[in-house]
Amino acid sequence: MARNLLNISKIVSFEFFQQRIFPLYNELTLDSEERVRKTCADNVAEIAKVASVDKQAAQLSEVYYRFLKDKHSRLVRGTAFQNIGPFIAAFKHGNDIDQKIIDFYINTTEASSNKDVCYHASFNFPAFVLVFGPDDWPRFQSLYHKLTKINDPRIKRSLAASIHELAQILGPKYTE
Repeated sequence: MARNLLNISKIVSFEFFQQRIFPLYNELTLDSEERVRKTCADNVAEIAKVASVDKQAAQLSEVYYRFLKDKHSRLVRGTAFQNIGPFIAAFKHGNDIDQKIIDFYINTTEASSNKDVCYHASFNFPAFVLVFGPDDWPRFQSLYHKLTKINDPRIKRSLAASIHELAQILGPKYTE
């Protein structure tokens, strides 16, 4: 059911989504079965695209943060971290993002030497710069420099593949 809610969400009215589908999705995010919560974490970014981020930012952030802090499953936490970029990108039109999510991303990446964590952080890094723009670059700059110093080909490839996007978003002041 958790896997198919996204498909259903795309064909029902927005009102039906808000009144029926999102509450059901929210309920499934609390399911005792790890596989159900992981599936919900896999779909959270797509659910955010279907939802009204303007009206449901707080609810979406609460659900997402719950995944990041799942007490019972490293798999759910990892899946949520892998999908943090697409989730953040759903807020790209200046909607409020819970500061706890941003802090979690920055603090987890800065504290980690795990190459998988750093790879997912590098892969999702452009979403943060896209959403927050050049004015918040100083907040993310040290994290970016940390990622560039990690000797892992996946991380280097990910950063290299996105450098033109970062330059376009940041403009000449920070690119130079």
